[in-house]
Amino acid sequence: LMNAITGQKWAKDYFISDPEAKLVETYGTVIFSKVSFYECVIHKMESKMGRKALFGSFLVESLPPITFGTFHLESYPEDIAYRASQLKLIKELTQNIPNVI
Repeated sequence: LMNAITGQKWAKDYFISDPEAKLVETYGTVIFSKVSFYECVIHKMESKMGRKALFGSFLVESLPPITFGTFHLESYPEDIAYRASQLKLIKELTQNIPNVI
């Protein structure tokens, strides 16, 4: 699937956090950005479905470093305990990052 996406004409204008989809496995998260990353970090979350949290950090001229995070929480209604655990992990991972989105 990633080859089909990155092969699109529009995708050539973006930096991609995992262009070869090495970290995607069965479920994955990818960031497309107009600004290049200086670091991308992926964290596995407690999950039945292989959920992960992805953080990409950027340097933009005249601004402090910025970190952008994205994730897909467990989605079934009965998985509230997983979602709570996932949100707790995201809070812990981001609490010391000053400019996180």
